Amino acid sequence: MPYTKLIDHRPFLVIQGSSGSGKSTLTREIARSNDYQRPISYTTRARRNAEDDEEYAFLSTDDFLALFGRKFDYYDEFSQNLYAMDRQSIMDLLDMGIIPVKEISLENINKLELRYDCTPLVVQLRGAFQHREGRSSTKTLETVPYVSISFDPSLSETSDLANYVRAWVGLLEKFTQIHGGQVWDELWNDDQKNLEGYNKVAPYFTDEQRVTTHAFHQISSNFWKSVLESISGTVLEVGPGRGWLRQNFNWNDIAYQAVEISDSMVALNSDAALISVCPLQMLKESDNTFDGILGSLIDPCLSPPNLMHSFRLLKPGGCFAGTVPALEWSAALRPERGFSSTETVFPTPDGKAYVTSYCFEKTGIEELLSIAGFNNIDVVPLKLSELAMKTVPPDIEIVLEKVGPDTPILYAWRASK
Repeated sequence: MPYTKLIDHRPFLVIQGSSGSGKSTLTREIARSNDYQRPISYTTRARRNAEDDEEYAFLSTDDFLALFGRKFDYYDEFSQNLYAMDRQSIMDLLDMGIIPVKEISLENINKLELRYDCTPLVVQLRGAFQHREGRSSTKTLETVPYVSISFDPSLSETSDLANYVRAWVGLLEKFTQIHGGQVWDELWNDDQKNLEGYNKVAPYFTDEQRVTTHAFHQISSNFWKSVLESISGTVLEVGPGRGWLRQNFNWNDIAYQAVEISDSMVALNSDAALISVCPLQMLKESDNTFDGILGSLIDPCLSPPNLMHSFRLLKPGGCFAGTVPALEWSAALRPERGFSSTETVFPTPDGKAYVTSYCFEKTGIEELLSIAGFNNIDVVPLKLSELAMKTVPPDIEIVLEKVGPDTPILYAWRASK
């Protein structure tokens, strides 16, 4: 089960990756901030070039084992060398509100969590999951049972990567303030949940069959027309689904790419050859690649990792624009339907498809975009007056009857880097 305590309850930042992936370099860079510190650690391996005693206490095997039980409760063995962290050092950092940061193997995270009553936040350093040149239809994503973010360290400078990680922790804290502790049950596995859910609903995900989605599209049409008239260059669409945004607006002067988690959606999209099938955080593109990043109804992927990677991928001065259902609309509907505040359900002929849906109020979107590093943030509510349909869908009508016609249905935003 994922850890469900609030982010402000003793977080411990775990850096995980294969040998040579840059774990130690990133750990050192993150710890330059006063809010993070490496706990005192011990090892039996030889000192490397440029390492000082802040990295480790370098001990003989006999001296190391003599500290077992007194200074540490467990240790790792890697390449015939032993590694351990000082128990009191960890407890002191946690008690002071400083976030410990350390390279730790995945199999030892559970020991860390149980021994120190802390919240592991895992940074995985690895290559891309899959991309255009080698698209895969794999149905299962590699996940860890902790809230995590993944980076390919070859795509970013180490100092930038450290900034991204620190901003990600800030986004997690804000997410928890907005959605409460239950959001952790979504965050640790939302990519896998969305892959399964959207693959299941893909054949039925049309405006004719999904009337609420169709209404959302109509409400946001003027916004998207304005955005696409003002943008040019290389643009990434996040979560294109079956292609509504591409099919209904003018994309002149735009070099189009997209990233979509559901291979079943991509199979039904006429731009399939231009779409990378993977989670956004696994997209193998360098920092500062895109002039624009757009996403219509991207509530399933407006998570801390995806916000951070959107910022990473956007060029300085580039445009980040999107829409999500308003929290005011969601809060008036979902509890009545038995849904959680971070989930929505699509009926299908053979059952139900469950997907993540992160909804926000105006101030929540503004704060998240700011924490991620965006500026020139403009968030606007989209209301029923934008809807041209003769018949209002039930899921919108119910909300309007409860809270009135001035209730925001969607929020739309533009921001820059």
